Amino acid sequence: QQRRQRGDRELDLLQQIIDTPYRDSTQYMDDEQTIVELLQLLVAGNETSSNTLSWTFYLLAKHPEHIIAMREEIETVIGIDEISYEKLHDLNYVIGVLNEAMRLYPPFWMIDRVALGNDAICDVEIAAGTTVVPYIYGVHHNEDIWKDPNRFDPTRFVEKSYRHPFSHIPFGGGPRVCIGQNMAVMQMLFVIVAIVRRYDFELESDREIHRRAMMILRPDGPINMQFYRAAKVF
Repeated sequence: QQRRQRGDRELDLLQQIIDTPYRDSTQYMDDEQTIVELLQLLVAGNETSSNTLSWTFYLLAKHPEHIIAMREEIETVIGIDEISYEKLHDLNYVIGVLNEAMRLYPPFWMIDRVALGNDAICDVEIAAGTTVVPYIYGVHHNEDIWKDPNRFDPTRFVEKSYRHPFSHIPFGGGPRVCIGQNMAVMQMLFVIVAIVRRYDFELESDREIHRRAMMILRPDGPINMQFYRAAKVF
């Protein structure tokens, strides 16, 4: 309310939400809707990102050979400079690691949608108002789409081969895709680059971490790790 009254134009998320109308109705969010959107981004965005980063570092600790390739790319693209938003998009291998981690452990392993009209999928009739649950984890582990789907292989996303646009949907897809997708990816890449370029890390034990499918696909316990200053820091 203070922001609306002052008429200030700050460069932040609140200002974007206040200034952006709905595409279909051209109406702006009222105060209550604005608060709900902010809470969703702050709460849901925080837990999903931190959860994804936990799985990413767990996978890298189990497959340290990918850390070497990541460091080589980071050194080539960024060098000793500070991490910038522009250069993040040139880190193809690092982005591939993050995408592969989200393929194996999608933060939202399923989502729910309500059919706006009568429809049919694979000869299954869906009446308007039916709750439909896309099984994201199942899509990401579908052998018809992914070769050896349980293997951690970031090169899947480095190689420029055709893949159905809905074969990798950690943030959902279509017009209801997660509004915070770009922000979440940027934040996670910043964290991954900052740690990988400076630290080696390993798991404290060989205990296999299993999935705990709640609202978010969480680890079934703490992922205890040791971090060490890397021999070469840049």
